[in-house]
Amino acid sequence: MNKYFRRTAAGISALAILAAMPCMTAFAAEAETETEAAFSAAQLPVLHYSPEDVSAIDCRFYEDLPSVPYVKLTDYYTLWVDNTVEITELSEGVFEVKVPYGTTGVFDTVKDTVTAEDRLTFLEPLESHNGEDYTEHLFVQDAEDAEKDDADKKHPLSLDLASYDIDLRSSEGELWCPLPTLCDMFYDGLRNANYIENTLVFGRDISSDFANYRIAATADHANAMIEQYQNGRPADLVKYNYNELCFTFDLYYGFPGRSPYTELMREKGLDGLLSEANDSTRRIKEFLLSDSLMDYSVGIDSLNMYTWDGGHTAFSAVPLLMNKEYMAQFREIAPSYNLKFENSIDFAGDQMSTYLSINGVDAARKAMLEDADYAKQLSGAFYVEKGDTAIFSFDQFMVSAEGWKGYYLEDGEMPSDVLTSFYQAISRADENPAIKNFVLDLGTNVGGVTLVAQYMMNIMTGLDHVKMANNTLGTLNDDVYIVDKNLDKAFDEKDAAFKPDLRYGVITSHRSFSCGNWMPSLAKDNGILLMGEQSGGGACAVEYHVSADGIPFSISTGTTLLDQNGESIDAGIKPHYENVKYLENGTKDFSETYNFANISKYFDEFYGTEPETTEPAETGTTAETTTTETTTTATTEVTSSETTAQTSETTAAETTASQTAEKKYSVSDLKKMASKDYESKNGKAPAKTVTKENADGTVSIELTDASGKVLDTYTIDPATGTGKDSKGGEVNLPQTGNNSLGTVSAVALALLLLGAGSAAVAGSGILRKKDEE
Repeated sequence: MNKYFRRTAAGISALAILAAMPCMTAFAAEAETETEAAFSAAQLPVLHYSPEDVSAIDCRFYEDLPSVPYVKLTDYYTLWVDNTVEITELSEGVFEVKVPYGTTGVFDTVKDTVTAEDRLTFLEPLESHNGEDYTEHLFVQDAEDAEKDDADKKHPLSLDLASYDIDLRSSEGELWCPLPTLCDMFYDGLRNANYIENTLVFGRDISSDFANYRIAATADHANAMIEQYQNGRPADLVKYNYNELCFTFDLYYGFPGRSPYTELMREKGLDGLLSEANDSTRRIKEFLLSDSLMDYSVGIDSLNMYTWDGGHTAFSAVPLLMNKEYMAQFREIAPSYNLKFENSIDFAGDQMSTYLSINGVDAARKAMLEDADYAKQLSGAFYVEKGDTAIFSFDQFMVSAEGWKGYYLEDGEMPSDVLTSFYQAISRADENPAIKNFVLDLGTNVGGVTLVAQYMMNIMTGLDHVKMANNTLGTLNDDVYIVDKNLDKAFDEKDAAFKPDLRYGVITSHRSFSCGNWMPSLAKDNGILLMGEQSGGGACAVEYHVSADGIPFSISTGTTLLDQNGESIDAGIKPHYENVKYLENGTKDFSETYNFANISKYFDEFYGTEPETTEPAETGTTAETTTTETTTTATTEVTSSETTAQTSETTAAETTASQTAEKKYSVSDLKKMASKDYESKNGKAPAKTVTKENADGTVSIELTDASGKVLDTYTIDPATGTGKDSKGGEVNLPQTGNNSLGTVSAVALALLLLGAGSAAVAGSGILRKKDEE
């Protein structure tokens, strides 16, 4: 049992709650009408935004759905937002629901539908729309004269729960709803709930001190699930859990575009994908509807093969795999399922690339720290200096929401986190006359809170507006904001006066994700130098849910981060200087990226030899300072003599030189790798591969079946092993994963448990050594 639930059980005992474990309560209650199913009345324990705030909520377990608790909408809503909802029965089983904002909707228990005049103001808390959201009153705030596009436009809501076989119920003029459905429907980052281990848990987003989603991602919870379902998953729960998963996905999914079945999902939802895409997706659906926990684990894990977008949309049995015995069983039995994953996303390859980037960055950072003149561990980051360059390394744009609320709104102490560390670091660099270059190291940054990225960009460039879209609603916003640069709780002339006299750069890798991908996009749009490896993408806001049976998952929503031209950045941002080497043993070498001499040289080439103040680019234009690039490929070692500045006057000789770089992979190697790549994606190896070396240095690889029919043609750069297939899709032969369940889960678990990044470097003892020096 999770520690929070042990505490809850003690609190429940003190409250003399009637049934702490309602699933074990016999069906004692009679039906209140002839048409109503019999039910058992009970009380569920509630954790209300804190492990210390323990209460209860009345619930029912109906005889025809004994594993799913039903609660009154009025009770749930009051707990959710500490406010009341007005409910009026319009006719038998049809209820008008008026939320505090004033928006009205209708819950029809006859048709099992939910409609409302406006989606946002009906499903979101009042504070999200009346200016009381405390996150709008911290270190980044909307400009007073900012106008929100389509601010008054309403977006009608229409939910057909009957199509998901989700049943709303009424009894004696009261509206009863499945508890997990309410948790998923009424969701907000700062206010949400999950039904976990027979407990209703209210919490906040992952920056909170009490993030309920995290409870479902613990070893204790995994052990509880394994014990609960060791004799099989109840049939009623299996069906409802699948339907609720599809409902939640369809309600919020933002279609980032990486899945080959994006349009099918857009038209027919998650069940449409699983039912119609191919034989593998149909088998995944069978596993999700199995009463076997092992089958279900395989099904959950396999969803990633068709929905993976780098990490925002993620389904994983990894919490269950924290149980060593269950993990051993999973690894042993998974290959026997023999899933082919036709036309799938290269989930394993993406995970492996991330894993290799983390290892490569860690090794290079440690060497960099040894070489540094000064190193300092900060809260959530570390800072180093050598010569004319300072580097600020951090893994997350994450701060304590409650801490900053206390500081700005409740006269509390200023938090110590990555935000304050950034201010300290950039102030120190600005005060040091030797430092000209300031680098944000996002080599292992997995994202976080957009406000932190906005704060940093405003200090570095003065950027005061960002573009975001809501693909669910079809809206586009250019958000204008102001920043309290010096964190003194005043937006005044002191903030305008704080303009560090520095040149800026950003280091990225495939691990740089979400906000770690947005920051380099903002930087590149505003004339800041980028170095390293193309970032890992991620452009959507994310929601964290827990399935009705206890599996945590996340979804990319319709809220999408954009570049200055209004385009999605989900594919990642290409740096000006791609200087990561891919070695023959499959590893990545970031030593050139984290080399102080190289960094200083890149700055001088990119900006010129004198520091210049970087100004934000005008919306829709490209900063003129970003015209310099290098012709160095990702597999070529970068030295001062090899790097050639490329301008609009690039000569034919320079172009030829870049095309005739030394080959890393032989034609024979490429043939074998292409065959394996095709098999991993399509479930069947080609019968024959025919190669042709092209004039531009690339190699075409034609893949045919036994009859000679061309299955696909790859065009590959032998220097990198990467290229395109005949449809223009990305091909990365060195990192082809076999996409077997055992491999995928092993890599995912390794990433989860790795603890890599700047935190790992901080724990290595190198920083302590530098402090002592």
